[in-house]
Amino acid sequence: LCDRLLVTKNLWLPGELICVRYCLSDFGYWGSGGPEPLVAGRKLILGRQPFITFLPQPEVAGLEDAMPPSCAVLSQLPSGIVWLRAPVAPPKSGDIASWHLQLFASDDGLQLVAPMSQPLLIQVMCVPPAPPSEIVLCDRSPDSLTLSWMETLQDGGLEVIHYELCLEPPDGDAVIHEATEPLITITDLKAETGYVTRVRAVNSLGSGPWSSAYRFSTGETSAPATMPAPWVVQVGISQALLRWVPPNGFRVGKYHLKAVSQKVGQEDAQSLMTCEGDQMDVLFTGLSSYTPYQFSIAASNSLGQGPWSPSTVQVFTEPDLPGQPQEVACDLWGYHLSPEMAEHASLCVTWKPPEDEGGASVL
Repeated sequence: LCDRLLVTKNLWLPGELICVRYCLSDFGYWGSGGPEPLVAGRKLILGRQPFITFLPQPEVAGLEDAMPPSCAVLSQLPSGIVWLRAPVAPPKSGDIASWHLQLFASDDGLQLVAPMSQPLLIQVMCVPPAPPSEIVLCDRSPDSLTLSWMETLQDGGLEVIHYELCLEPPDGDAVIHEATEPLITITDLKAETGYVTRVRAVNSLGSGPWSSAYRFSTGETSAPATMPAPWVVQVGISQALLRWVPPNGFRVGKYHLKAVSQKVGQEDAQSLMTCEGDQMDVLFTGLSSYTPYQFSIAASNSLGQGPWSPSTVQVFTEPDLPGQPQEVACDLWGYHLSPEMAEHASLCVTWKPPEDEGGASVL
């Protein structure tokens, strides 16, 4: 095979894309009966294909270590150019790993069928690792957090020694915790408190950059206390706008609202509604028109729901237009009379009141 391999530089970062220009010789051992002419770029005879790969310097212990993603089949790529990623295997010493870029012929990428090309020296500079990603809350209690994260996708060419997790409370100094695995449980924390977390990986060259920040909160010690009654801001035909003050000293996951209708002569009817813990008002819908209601509220967290608040004063929803009358019928009186007497005929129309009177009596 030809020795002509060209790259734009010979010092790279781990995983960096290297553009390699190459040229095949005019003749190669592609047939079973001896050398046959080969035109670069054609489909190769008998499936024998040239490969380009990185091999450790100075000796080749085995091609298995240099196979994909650092090995490419040239017959499947445009002739004359190939892209490879710089190897990430650690160096024997120092912070620079030396590799040889070589071209060889093989049926399977492992067994050589012709001598390798002359090596082209490639040096890969090791660096601190890239930041991990996606910190996840696995478990929590009132005084602890258990967190995990995705391992770094780029170790910088050196083995990750450990991870450092930075935990920053809302009213104190940040604390660094070490973990040999991408999982850690941090104890002696303050209940119902949010902490900002970041993580970074460390190899023998030092610490990599911090990951993105994530915020997690420790657990609650009890369910929320009784809240004051909400107040009714506005009432419509079938809805009411309610507003409230959050319970002091408690983190709320959900708010639960209850509407109780109190029509004379009827049993009390309840309607329930739930909203998120960061809300401070809600439009309670699905109410009946011109109906008296009282509203109450309760807060809940991971430990359960607190007591219902006292009820609001009684308010009425607005009346609505009445519905359609039912079972309309008519009867013609005097239809048997002679034409001369027809002017005395009359039409009797009957109906039943609408099922929905709009909340008020039909006038």
